Amino acid sequence: MERGGLVRKKATHIQVLKDVLESARDNQLHFQGLTFSPIQGGEGNIEYLAYWRKYTNFFDKTEFGDIIKKEVQEAHRFFLKQNKSEEKQL
Repeated sequence: MERGGLVRKKATHIQVLKDVLESARDNQLHFQGLTFSPIQGGEGNIEYLAYWRKYTNFFDKTEFGDIIKKEVQEAHRFFLKQNKSEEKQL
């Protein structure tokens, strides 16, 4: 975790999401999907939403990695654009 609790680095987002998804899989939950929330957390953190089901089969770690990296890239792009738009309005 980064200092002060605010996570800005993509690498930190990716690692935390991998840890959460792997832990869920280890507890018999089947990963269904991942997206980021357009609403930031109270301190400005990017929040992610995941959907699971009790599993009969599961994604391997490679699939987790590809899905997580794609969603983190999209979230950072979204909030970078949003922040630039807000700065122009000032």
